[in-house]
Amino acid sequence: MDYKINSISKEKDSIGEVFVKVRNEESFVQGRAINVDIIVASANAYIDTINRLKVTGRKYLKIKQ
Repeated sequence: MDYKINSISKEKDSIGEVFVKVRNEESFVQGRAINVDIIVASANAYIDTINRLKVTGRKYLKIKQ
C-alpha cells in the first residue's frame, strides 16, 4: 500500500489531495480524493480505491510485511 499527500494550494485553508495505491493479484489500483480536511480526504481516497477494486472485479491482496 502506498499513501501520498499533496497540497494543491498554498493559502491558509489549503486543499489536500490524497492518493492511495494498493496492489492486488494482477496490478495496482489507485484511489484519489481532494478535501480541505486531510483526514476526510484520506478516508475518501481509501474508499475510492476499494470502489475501483470492486468495479474491476479484482480481489485485494494483503501485502505481508
